[in-house]
Amino acid sequence: MTTKWKPLTALTLSLGLMISLSSCSTGPKMTTSQTKEPGLVWTIQDAKATAVDVMNKVAAEVPEATVIGREQPGKGTWQSCDATRHSWAGFTRIALQPGTDIDAILESIEHAWHTPEGYSSERRTASDGTPSVEISGPGDSLYLIGPERNLKHLRIAAFSPCLTLPEGMTPGDDF
Repeated sequence: MTTKWKPLTALTLSLGLMISLSSCSTGPKMTTSQTKEPGLVWTIQDAKATAVDVMNKVAAEVPEATVIGREQPGKGTWQSCDATRHSWAGFTRIALQPGTDIDAILESIEHAWHTPEGYSSERRTASDGTPSVEISGPGDSLYLIGPERNLKHLRIAAFSPCLTLPEGMTPGDDF
């Protein structure tokens, strides 16, 4: 495998389970940048910028004293929401100090995103006991926050508001 594909493969594998468990809602065919919400229109730039902004705000909830480093690739890919709409998918990965209380961080994130208008958050627990937070936002956007298996990193997976890609752009394209 070439180095060029390793980040995409890692993103795909890391987010694969999350994508299979959560996706944008299905709905009627939309015009190029409309979502299912009346009056809400997104360009591809707006959708990505919104997802990155939310990831940054979620990352800001992690106490600085617990952070060793942060990785946020500048590009993501387009994932299917339904037969006609797609969502920009990207992630932020935060390396944590040993012994960091991940549950306390997730509780803070869930609380912070429970009340902003247009957003809701819910605490989840996987069948293996791994805690996470799911944030739902405008335009069927979705953000999944949880520890990686090694418990040394917190991953914020972002799926932007769903929209129909403009002509010439295809699912899987880097953006």
